[in-house]
Amino acid sequence: MLNKSKSRELPEILRYLADRIERNPELMENIHIDVKIKEKKEAPDKIKITGYRDDADLLRVLKRQNMANLRSFIRDNRLGRESNIAGLKTRAELLEYIERRLNERHHRGDSFTDKNE
Repeated sequence: MLNKSKSRELPEILRYLADRIERNPELMENIHIDVKIKEKKEAPDKIKITGYRDDADLLRVLKRQNMANLRSFIRDNRLGRESNIAGLKTRAELLEYIERRLNERHHRGDSFTDKNE
């Protein structure tokens, strides 16, 4: 892998080679360049917080996700700051955190409603 100083020089080196090859096309016969282009990884569909019958249905879907997807779910749905979830090291902790935050959101404002309703 190139370090930063060499990677800055790379465009100049390639321009120099291109100029030399344009002047003398026979040079290309001795040059073998193997170019590998990385395939773009498809990003998985984001998990939405809506469209489920209840929280248990959403949690069933989340239990099948890996830790990176769970962390992105928390970020995408603004369930917590990065600093809050940084200490969570296991899937179980992340799932518990998500469940707690969803429950808090669901019951937000309950203290202002009439309990007889």
